[in-house]
Amino acid sequence: MLGSDERSYEEVINQLRAYQSKISEAVTAMDSAGRACVENTDNDPAAETSYGHLRQALNQVQDSAAQISGVISALQRELEDIQNAASIANRLG
Repeated sequence: MLGSDERSYEEVINQLRAYQSKISEAVTAMDSAGRACVENTDNDPAAETSYGHLRQALNQVQDSAAQISGVISALQRELEDIQNAASIANRLG
């Protein structure tokens, strides 16, 4: 059975994963809309320039979102430490 600390860690980890997924979906949708704009304007140079700027911004968003993976990994390590400590305490208890 999970303790409250363990549940809290798992909830945060799951929320971060869901947030990462939402960011990925939003980036994909914005990229698709930008490409469609360029295509719908017959590759208008202004549309292509705007799409290039959009792509740069989306790359920055993706880079920032990728840092969430590091936070998730750190939380998972902490959770494992908590679980190991609890297991040792139960054996000694």
